[in-house]
Amino acid sequence: MEEEISLREIYLILKKHARWIVAPAILFTVLAAIYVFFLVAPEFTSEATLTVQSTQIQAKSSDQLQTQTVQGFSNSQITTIATSRPVLEQVLKTAQADKDVPGAWLKENFDAEQFGKKLKVNFAAATPGSPDQVSVPIFTLTANAPNAAISAVVANTWANQTVTRLNQLPKDRLESTITTIQGQLDRAEKNLATTEQAFQTFSTSSTLVQDQAELTASTDERTKLTDELAQAIQALDEIKAQLKTQNENLQNAEAVIPQNNNSTNGNTNSSNNSITSMSGDLETVRANLSAQTQTARQKYFETSNAVQAFEANNTIPILQGRVDSIVARLNVISTKLQSSQTELNVAQSRLTDTKAQLAKQPQLLNLSREITSDPAIMATITANQSELKSLIGLKLQNQELNPAFQDLLQSSIELQLTVNNITNENTAFIKEKASLEKFLPTLQSQLATLNQKKSRVTLEADIAQTVYTSLQNRLAQLSGIRNTGSKPLTLDNPNIEYQRLRSSVSDLSVLEARQNATFTALNARATQLDNRIVLLRGRVAKAAVENSRLSDRLSLAQQEFKALTQKLTDLKIEQASSGNLAQVLVPAFAPTRKSNSVLVVVAIAAVVGLLLGLVIPFLIEGIKEPVLIEQDVTSGAKPQVKSI
Repeated sequence: MEEEISLREIYLILKKHARWIVAPAILFTVLAAIYVFFLVAPEFTSEATLTVQSTQIQAKSSDQLQTQTVQGFSNSQITTIATSRPVLEQVLKTAQADKDVPGAWLKENFDAEQFGKKLKVNFAAATPGSPDQVSVPIFTLTANAPNAAISAVVANTWANQTVTRLNQLPKDRLESTITTIQGQLDRAEKNLATTEQAFQTFSTSSTLVQDQAELTASTDERTKLTDELAQAIQALDEIKAQLKTQNENLQNAEAVIPQNNNSTNGNTNSSNNSITSMSGDLETVRANLSAQTQTARQKYFETSNAVQAFEANNTIPILQGRVDSIVARLNVISTKLQSSQTELNVAQSRLTDTKAQLAKQPQLLNLSREITSDPAIMATITANQSELKSLIGLKLQNQELNPAFQDLLQSSIELQLTVNNITNENTAFIKEKASLEKFLPTLQSQLATLNQKKSRVTLEADIAQTVYTSLQNRLAQLSGIRNTGSKPLTLDNPNIEYQRLRSSVSDLSVLEARQNATFTALNARATQLDNRIVLLRGRVAKAAVENSRLSDRLSLAQQEFKALTQKLTDLKIEQASSGNLAQVLVPAFAPTRKSNSVLVVVAIAAVVGLLLGLVIPFLIEGIKEPVLIEQDVTSGAKPQVKSI
């Protein structure tokens, strides 16, 4: 079995070799003190505290400037800029120009990379805040140097260089954007001047206004001619119908009232003479005239009853009103179709031109610049030349909405809606016109039949009344005549109704000829106006399309120039009103004590020596020969060691 060592034995061993425990601790402490005070160079640390704001004045398209939160710098970007080679080289150059600079910093092999080991960037922990609060980075730049004054100089120079680079970065970006916008503005200004010149030339040489006025006057005159032609056709049809009816009535009158009625010989001879002779014995004439009067009276009552029966069921005014309303509606539809067709052609031409311009306009404007123009990225490339050389030559692009594209798109949508509305309206008018034209002949046929029937019934009643009245008058005349001898009685009997009808037929024939001449003249004028209207519509449509195209181009050019001018103005206002984002909160001061603590190094050396001294006694006891304890430890006597 292995023998266990007690705490008392450990204590006796340590007490026996106490000098070996104290000696290493003293030795290490002395060596550490010599090293710290005589061999190690002193080191001083200075700190400069900086901050980077995330809010600055931005120009807005309004009556006043507004404050807007913009993207600041991340910790990695700040570290990259602070430790970039240009910044470190400038700081080292400033430190080397100081009279207190260490000699090691003036050596040729002491470059910016070795100098960067003396510097360090530390960021303060973010403080919790409300969700909409923008965090403001606060960081310190620490510089180590063997001289207190030079450490403060290095820290302050490093802080100033970092602040300068951080403040210059957004200004360089803004300057690059202004340069790009200025180039686009020059192009837009040239385009605006060219478009204005083209529009002015067209406006000077175009006869669009005169042609539109003439087209309006010609269209109005053609509309009136359409009404006059319709009225002339209707009047001519009425005259022809009346002429036909009067011819029939004339034939009926010839049949009702004989031209020549000779009671003496019993023969009846008709001729074209307007005088009817009635000859023979007086009593015979009276008897014949009385019989004819009774027949005429019966015919008169029959025709009067027929007229009353027709008037009781007369629908001519209703049909005439419906026909007139349909004809008026057809004239309105024809006029609207003619005007809307011109509007449709103009709208379609404008839509085609707008779509062509829309296809040429980019939806987004690209603002490109070299990636090396960004100082932050250039600093990163410089600090990491081996890894980021491939970034040289690349370009950064920023895209913005093209206002010209937005306006063209809106115009295209509005024109498409206009074309659809006009097309739908024309389709509805065409359907309505077809329906009315299909229904109108039926009404006109019914109206013509009723008018013909009315004329016939009325004429028969008038003829019967005239014949009856004439025979009554003649019978009254014969009542006062006495027979003077054997000589036959001869009376001249003028047929008044026959003469009236024949005169009416003659007048209607003359009126028909005049109406035909009027209709021919109106038709010739209508043909002349139609040809002129077709010519004017073509010229007006072509000029309107060109005017619309040039107007749209001018409007787009003006809007583009205005948008770019406003954008450039906003950027320049932003450039003039933008402040410095980065600033030094607390500059560095020369430290009053060294940063490398002497007591810590000496204390560490003493502890290490003491630990080593505690191990030495056990090593000595381990290499000695085993000993025997002759006296019990509990007796209190001094133990005797005996070698075996």
